[in-house]
Amino acid sequence: MARKAKLDILEIHNDQQPTDLESLPPPELEPESLPQPLKTRLHKKLIVTCVIVTSVCIIAGGGVFFWMKAGKRNTASLSDKPRPVAVTDVTRHNVANLDNFVIDYRDQGDTIRIAIFALAVELNEPVKKDVVENQVKLRGDIYTLSKRRSLGSLFSPEGRETLKSEIAVELDKRLGAGVVKAVYFAKFYIL
Repeated sequence: MARKAKLDILEIHNDQQPTDLESLPPPELEPESLPQPLKTRLHKKLIVTCVIVTSVCIIAGGGVFFWMKAGKRNTASLSDKPRPVAVTDVTRHNVANLDNFVIDYRDQGDTIRIAIFALAVELNEPVKKDVVENQVKLRGDIYTLSKRRSLGSLFSPEGRETLKSEIAVELDKRLGAGVVKAVYFAKFYIL
């Protein structure tokens, strides 16, 4: 077999080259940059890298887009909504709040009942609310008036109305005649 291969080489190059094999130049190989399996692996790596980079860009861009849309929507909704009319009409500058009245009532059988209430005092004149809300004497007068009332009278609406009118009269004495317009119970509980 070795002989046949030698003859094939001689036959191919016989008319162009001398018959001496050692004087023949080595055959030139076509320049192939890389073998075929290595090329396909590099193409696959390039494709996977491009897919990953594209996916990250799409996700990041979508996140930024939705974040910006959500920010615009929340900002616009606060400024574009009209304010309810009831909130602006109810807000009065001449209303003082007197909170946290806790009054204990003892019955004949030594059972203790507690009344918890808060008052809203509507004033005729623009008196500073802090003057009304922070006066200890006003709170003491309200406590004394409600302690004089019987617990049974506070269960009925008429009894609570008379207590409110007595509180209004007492507050008028302290603040000046005609200052108090009305007294309201903001909360009223009997425990």
